[in-house]
Amino acid sequence: QRTSSTEITRIIEEVYVTDGANRERSKIFSFSNIKKSRKLQACCRAQFIPGTYTIVVKEYPKARLTRDWLSGMRDHHNAIQAMVLLFDRDLAHFSPEAQKLCSRSEEHLMNCLAVSYNGGYGRLNAVIDRYGEEWDIQKPVKGGRKNLSKGLRPETDIYLKKFRMIFNYLTTEK
Repeated sequence: QRTSSTEITRIIEEVYVTDGANRERSKIFSFSNIKKSRKLQACCRAQFIPGTYTIVVKEYPKARLTRDWLSGMRDHHNAIQAMVLLFDRDLAHFSPEAQKLCSRSEEHLMNCLAVSYNGGYGRLNAVIDRYGEEWDIQKPVKGGRKNLSKGLRPETDIYLKKFRMIFNYLTTEK
């Protein structure tokens, strides 16, 4: 399914309006439940799950991130710092094949980081090690569902598609 540039613009502008109209309270509008449970699984603009945030806090003590996950995610500066540190951590764990493919261009790197951010560097490594250059080629899925990139979970595939739409929007001259 293709999304028009008008629809992408509308979605992005909706985020801007939500943030602008609600200021500090806008953070509460960005919670998601990955699993159908009563426990909150991901939070705020950074969409970190508690376990990943804890790993980043422990592995980067010099960054002095807020130790509490929810407080850390609600503080946008802290959350962005945690995101950058997670990218650093993930890049250090890319397999040699993933490093080679992901370093071909800025677009390749951004796609790899998006997949790693959503699904973990282990999943990215496994997909690239298995499919090589074809990891990102869409394949048909039975039952008339949308096409998925090879080896990605549906959630990560959707995340990658959304990431690409926003990345293209932000990097295209208007």
